[in-house]
Amino acid sequence: MNTIDEVIKLINNDKLKTEDGNFSIHISNFIDDFIRSDNKIRSNMISNEPSEYNKISKKEYSYVAALIERLADYYGVDKPLWIYNKDKYYLDNPYFPIECKGRLRWFLLIDSPVPFKKRNIFVSNDHFIRV
Repeated sequence: MNTIDEVIKLINNDKLKTEDGNFSIHISNFIDDFIRSDNKIRSNMISNEPSEYNKISKKEYSYVAALIERLADYYGVDKPLWIYNKDKYYLDNPYFPIECKGRLRWFLLIDSPVPFKKRNIFVSNDHFIRV
């Protein structure tokens, strides 16, 4: 099981090879590991704030903080305080990870989970459903 700090390091290292550093792949693997773990391991996976890397954007760090808050809420794990740092983990401008216009944009503005919405990130509420 990788901690979120280790996942960010993997993404940063992969950005030397690919433009997006396989962000979605690494995050999906983290979510899968988190879901399969017990709460003691889950707490350990999210307790340490990710290190800062120049290749990781504020959008990506903010997304990760929102994800951690969402997962912690859902699984009843104590949320780490680092996710509330507004200078590092909150965006000034709206961000839609998928290209969308019109009604889809309005839908995401309404449907986004609160941890994402308050960070100005707009994804669908079922964005994290794993099959």
